[in-house]
Amino acid sequence: MKAIATCIKNLEFVTQKEIKEILKLNSNIIYPGRVEFEVKEEDLAKLIYYSRSTFKAYLLIDLIEFNSKEEILEKIKKLNFSYLKDTFVVRCERSGNHNFSSLNIEKEAGAIILNKTNLKVDLENATTTIIIDIINNMCFIGIDFTGIKLSKRDYRIKLLSNSNSVKSMFGMEDEAAGQIPGQVRTLRCRRLMATDASAGDHEVAPSLRQKTFGLTLNVVD
Repeated sequence: MKAIATCIKNLEFVTQKEIKEILKLNSNIIYPGRVEFEVKEEDLAKLIYYSRSTFKAYLLIDLIEFNSKEEILEKIKKLNFSYLKDTFVVRCERSGNHNFSSLNIEKEAGAIILNKTNLKVDLENATTTIIIDIINNMCFIGIDFTGIKLSKRDYRIKLLSNSNSVKSMFGMEDEAAGQIPGQVRTLRCRRLMATDASAGDHEVAPSLRQKTFGLTLNVVD
């Protein structure tokens, strides 16, 4: 299955490095901030757990280069959603200038899928999340495996002109470290927490807490 990992533009090579190290798989940059690779479902979950550079990861259903909202909706009408067996929800994440909102896409795409499947929409606890990932005039449609958007881990992103700390944090060779863009993001985050209805609050993915993206990190308790 094809999958997409989303990441910071110009740091795609870091995500590729993680995919190679964690999954032993090759990958391709198919759009700025979007890395494509072939993967099994269980391996995609593993990448999500261990990756520090990935914002979101999803199985790719299809993609389209579009000029209007109507073209996106027409593409969705043609897709096969027979694999959906239970509740679903549509989530749209959008970057760029468009004459429609993410909410517009969620409502209209959700209505199309509802008519095609007769399944129940569950906005809070759906079995399957259909992700519509729009960046400029590209639209990626997939099944979200992340559960949460990993970039929402209370990161506060700042821009710095100095990138000297990046090589040592990632343990990169000089050649790889040279690919870091001139402006480097410094991140602050609180510890990633997850709520489990049966077990209460507990920490997850501890490897993600101490450094993210290989850049400077301050943990705020």
